This record gives sequence, C-alpha cells and structure tokens, in this order.
Amino acid sequence: MTRTVLYRTPYPPMRSGIADYARAYKAAVEGHTDWRLDVTDLGERAPGNSPRDLVATYRRVERWRRDGRLADVALVHAEIGFKQHDEFWTLFWLRRLAPRVPYCVTVHDPPLVLAPALHPLAFGARGGVVRRALRALDYTPLGRSLVRSVLGRAGGVFVLSEAGAQSVRRVLEDPARVRTLPFLAYGWREQERPEAAAEGPPTVLFLGFWGPGKGIEVLLDAVEQALAERPASLRLVLAGGVEEGGANRRYVESARARIRRSAGRELIDEVGYVPAEALDGVFAAADVFVLPSVRTAGLSASSVLFRAMAAGLAVVASDLGTFPEEVRHLETGLLVPPGDAGALAAALLQVTGDRALRDRLGRQARAHVEAEHSSARVAGAAASVYGSVAGR
Repeated sequence: MTRTVLYRTPYPPMRSGIADYARAYKAAVEGHTDWRLDVTDLGERAPGNSPRDLVATYRRVERWRRDGRLADVALVHAEIGFKQHDEFWTLFWLRRLAPRVPYCVTVHDPPLVLAPALHPLAFGARGGVVRRALRALDYTPLGRSLVRSVLGRAGGVFVLSEAGAQSVRRVLEDPARVRTLPFLAYGWREQERPEAAAEGPPTVLFLGFWGPGKGIEVLLDAVEQALAERPASLRLVLAGGVEEGGANRRYVESARARIRRSAGRELIDEVGYVPAEALDGVFAAADVFVLPSVRTAGLSASSVLFRAMAAGLAVVASDLGTFPEEVRHLETGLLVPPGDAGALAAALLQVTGDRALRDRLGRQARAHVEAEHSSARVAGAAASVYGSVAGR
C-alpha cells in the first residue's frame, strides 16, 4: 500500500544544495519503499523574511486544510536549512491549524541553522549583516522557544551527522526525537576507476566554492612545501571558485593572485566552475581529494566529500566538523590538524608517493559509502521513522 508524505522543501529547478539533496532523497525513498513524496507548491515559496511572508505561509497551510489536502497524507516532512524560512513557518502554522497531522523535519547545518525562527524581524531586509544578526537572535530565549515549539512537536527530527544530532539534542526537551539519518551519497555512478596514467605526477583535486574557511591558503602553502621537498611530486587541480551571485569574488581574485605568485604555479591548474554533467570526469581524472578546511559554520555533512569517496579517491581532510565521521585515519583517508600546512604537506606527500596506500584508501572509502550511505540504507531508515510517526 502506497502512503503519501507531503514534502515541503526546495526542489529543482531551484538551485541549492538542499534542493539537490531533496531530489535524490525523494528518488531513494520512492525507489526502495512504498512511501510517495509529494513535493508541495514549489512555485509558492514565501521568503519567510517579513511579517507579510508569515501571512502568506499561514494562508497556504489554511488552504491545504480547507481543500482536504492534509486529509490525504500520512504525514508532512520539511527540510530546514540556512534559507528555509518558509519551511520552518509552514510547520509552525501546521501545528496550530492541523494539530492532528504528524510531521518530520530534517535539520541541515546545525547548530548555527537550527531554524530561521526570528528572521521575520528583518521586515524583508536580506543583507548579510542582517542575516548574521538574526542567526544570533535564534539562540536567545525567544528564538529557542520558537525552535522548540516546532522541533519539539515533530514526530521525528532527522540530522545528517552524529555531531549535528548531538547539538540538536541539547536544544530539545525530548532528545529521543532526534535521529541520525545517514547522509544520502548522491550524484555519482558506480563505475571502475580508470588505470592511473603512466606519466605525470598524481593529481590532487580540490572542488568547492572558495572562501576564508575552506583553507585555500593553507593548501597552497602545503603544496609549495611538498613541491620544495619533492619536486614534481603532485599536480594540484582547483575546481569551483566563485559562488552564484559573486559574493566571494574578492576572495577568489585574491587566491588567484596568490597562485600566480606561487613557486609551484606550473603544477597548479585552476579550472573554475564545473557543470554537473562534467563532475564524473573531474573525479575520474584525479587521484587524491583534499578538504583543507580551517573552520566550518555548521555540523552538516559534505556532499562533495561523499562524491569523492564514492569515486574511489583517497581523501586527505582536516580533522574538523563532521569529516572524522567519514574519513577514518589510515582507513578511509588521512586526517590532518586544521590550518597546519606542514602536516597537510606531509600527508599529501605520503599519499601521492605511495600508490598502494592510495589505492587501498580509495577502495575502502568507496566501500564505506556503499555500505553506510546508499539509497537503500537511507530510504529504509527514513521509512522506519515514517511508519512509526504515522502509526502514532
């Protein structure tokens, strides 16, 4: 018997990490269980950044109740992250207008973005300073009480990392509601890695938007140290760069100037933005994946890390945030202290100089993703909670 979940989430063609995740999650659940996820009113998303938006969200939920849409579903599931104001307030009004309808919520990026509870106080302003101030206000007694009023009544609260789940449990009065749902490794295809090229040094890949927390400067320092110690020992490929909208453009230009001045610039390739259809080729052409982050805003899982591991790449990552949950030192990758260019250089030399180690780490990384983060595993875990919540 097919049961329906009303799924409130960003969704393609909207472009965001949560939208991409939601598409993969919907496909996984529907492909492996008897649950159907009905994505709601994608074209009617209120920004949730003003009192007017709150009224629009209220009217939408009231329309669902009045039209009988809520009577046809077993539960509601919402994805909440940095910009998911509308999703949070949808659950807020659902509690009041249809209290008998159960719901689940996935919290992305805890603890900084448990919920955008107080953003309507911005009265429509969207500047970065305003966002940061309101994010801080979320952790005042008023903000926490609003968060608890929504998350505390959820039948299940999914968090995509164990460290993130622990941070959410500290906020809720009933921590047993919080479930660590394995992050769904999406966007990759099962395929054998090509044979390494006979000529040329191993390729180390960095992929992602560039910013102060990503450790680009530390990585460039480490590569220079590695090349000074062992010339032509590796080639660095930097992919990604400028965010949509160009918010980090000044930082990217500064990093590019640093690359031009680097003593190892002949062995550093900057390829810029990589479209989704070309990502498989970028990962296939690499030998090592590096995540040199020096800080992280939240405790979310890294989709690009899972994609690199699924591609069978050896990983070198900072011992930071949620990375150690997946990158187990000398088992599925190498961990280094964040911000330590010398330690990062040593790890890169270790893994690029030892083909057997590189291959073993890559195989074990892929096996870990296939065993712990597959569509079937994630769908089964989610369906188990859905059944319990709906049954209640």
